[in-house]
Amino acid sequence: MLYNIRMNSTSRYLWPLIFLIFPSIAVFSQNEAQFKALVKGVDKLTKTKKAENKDIRIFSDYYRIDLNGDGHLEGIAVENSDQGSSLHFFKNHFEHFQELKVSSGASFSKIDRLEVKSISPTENILMIFYSEGLSKYLTSRSRQRLYLVYVPKNIFNSPFEIFKGPIVFEEFEKRGHYHIRKYDIFVEDINHDGVKEVLVKNKIIERVMVLSGDKKFKML
Repeated sequence: MLYNIRMNSTSRYLWPLIFLIFPSIAVFSQNEAQFKALVKGVDKLTKTKKAENKDIRIFSDYYRIDLNGDGHLEGIAVENSDQGSSLHFFKNHFEHFQELKVSSGASFSKIDRLEVKSISPTENILMIFYSEGLSKYLTSRSRQRLYLVYVPKNIFNSPFEIFKGPIVFEEFEKRGHYHIRKYDIFVEDINHDGVKEVLVKNKIIERVMVLSGDKKFKML
């Protein structure tokens, strides 16, 4: 099972991107009324807890995908703010049930794309490809990092947790030379225990993220 939502990626010349742009493959696109319902649901949740002050907030379109493979569609939207990037999760009819903060990156950081993959007959993972933005310390550098969210069969029993993974793409300019490092990502059952691991590798580097018994990902 694979759902893929792509945003614009960083260009070869590190062009800054401010707005999240989703392609037309999504199953549900918002209109003005839907956007108001989305924002209202988010604001209602943040009023019940101490929230960070967000002076600038930009929402993506609202999308509906089956996170846990039970045949029912959940809602998801991405928020970019001056405090970083977050994912908002919804039940039916824009009922907001969780905000999950991804990260606070450098200038023009953003979520590039999301993928849902099955790791067992009853469990999925949400893969978040996060651009850490443009940083400049001696060299100009842009990196994309992988984050993982464990998705159980019953997604409303406990809040989602996010796990920071390795760098999966990097481009930088150093001493007038342009460099790219790209990693391949595989989801497969390496140890043959019935639960798939996430493997990130290139020619010389290999990292494995394993789901432990307490349903947390650990890097090997």
